[in-house]
Amino acid sequence: MAFNFSKKVVKAILTFGVFAYSLFNFFYNLDAESFYTDEVVYSLCGLEYLQGNFTRNLDHPFLGKYLIGLSLRLLGKSDFSARFPCALFGFLAGVVLFFFAKELTNFYFGLVAVSLWSSSPIILWISRRAILDSFLVFFVTLSLYVFWRFFNKGETRYALLGGISLGLALSCKLMAAVVVPILLVYIAFLSIKERRAPKLALLIKLALALLVVLTIFLLVYAPVLGRLGSVLRFMAQFLRWHQQHGHRVVVHGVIYDKPPWWAYLYWYWHGDSPYLQSYSPGLLIMLGMAIYFALLRRDRNDIFLLLSFVLPFSYLSFCLSYKMFRYADIFEPSLIILACSFMYSVSSYFKRQSDRNYVYLVMMSLLVIVIIHSMIFASWHIYIQEENEYKAVANHLRSKVKENEVVFVWGYTDVMEWYLGSGFTIVGGYTTDGLQANYNADYLVIDPRMRTRWPNDPLVAFLEENKAVYEEHTIRGLKLYVKLANKGKN
Repeated sequence: MAFNFSKKVVKAILTFGVFAYSLFNFFYNLDAESFYTDEVVYSLCGLEYLQGNFTRNLDHPFLGKYLIGLSLRLLGKSDFSARFPCALFGFLAGVVLFFFAKELTNFYFGLVAVSLWSSSPIILWISRRAILDSFLVFFVTLSLYVFWRFFNKGETRYALLGGISLGLALSCKLMAAVVVPILLVYIAFLSIKERRAPKLALLIKLALALLVVLTIFLLVYAPVLGRLGSVLRFMAQFLRWHQQHGHRVVVHGVIYDKPPWWAYLYWYWHGDSPYLQSYSPGLLIMLGMAIYFALLRRDRNDIFLLLSFVLPFSYLSFCLSYKMFRYADIFEPSLIILACSFMYSVSSYFKRQSDRNYVYLVMMSLLVIVIIHSMIFASWHIYIQEENEYKAVANHLRSKVKENEVVFVWGYTDVMEWYLGSGFTIVGGYTTDGLQANYNADYLVIDPRMRTRWPNDPLVAFLEENKAVYEEHTIRGLKLYVKLANKGKN
């Protein structure tokens, strides 16, 4: 009795500690970092959508922007308010992973899943910003978990719940559609393995789930149902344009509009400075071993998880011409569950070998070291985060810029407008070819990322030629050039 009581106490303490750690990583210092340009777009969209204005950013579905707008409406306009629902859904996705891993392995590896999730550089990046990816990942993770239960139990309620969660995921970002081929290929695998056609009842239930997906998607678009055709055509045109032109990023010091297929592997190994922190080598080795182990074992659960990783990875790497490191969030849940399944299976094997208890102890010690290292690294980075970039520059300029003075931004002008407000004259953009008439501004704000991506932009030559005209400052990651006539105000 005392033993059982002690075991319950240990479980309670571990549960409290792990979820407290998760809450800290998702919510602490949430408003420290400056807004990313997409955060401004989605925040403004959310507020406008709640007012019935559906003209901005038709590139993506509405649901995530609704949630950001609702938070801004209820909590007031602030960085924290915009990011709060994203952090919340990032945290809740970890809760789903806990139950997924717990059911597949045991209680303790459920907590390991939460720890890995809450330490993931990609997941923390998307969840601590007011963008759509956190909502996407939560609903995709929930749909995979529920569909996994459907395939194991065959109950209609799981098919319907899977359809609901997938419909909500698709209503956040179209990337969620990758779940459909995962389900279809998995059914094909089961048919081949069992050497018989899939049961008609299973196919009917899955078709019903897909009908639910479509229904929810249309319900989210109900405010524009009368012009839904034109809205969807615009979305399709945007995707085609993006596929054709790509998206400029720097990978291993090389500028790409259409990065190579191995870009995601590079980002996992090296990170994407200044955006993404790198993964620890120990964790990457563990993830690689987990994938290899699942390929060797190939049971039903392994195949489901492998498909949930391989198909999104293949689509992002080989089919989608434009690549951004954060898109990898779509297969991060599967990697974490694969890692937990691998660790559980190997530790269980050595635990059963009474003559190899020392191997079990060594393995568990290494596992704890890898996880604790990742946890400390993630939390420390969040703890030391200070106000930076556009927010810091805006706060520096707010009391200095006078009426009729111009602030030129080589970077995210919408972010500067978010912080400075509409009472200031702000011009600029990613590239400045057509803005040379505005170079002679009172203040020049330079984002180093623009210079990295567009090293031959004419503004670079202008700054070199006019060094004597401006005084240069470095403020929390950005460069600020102040015309010497304004020096007395700084």
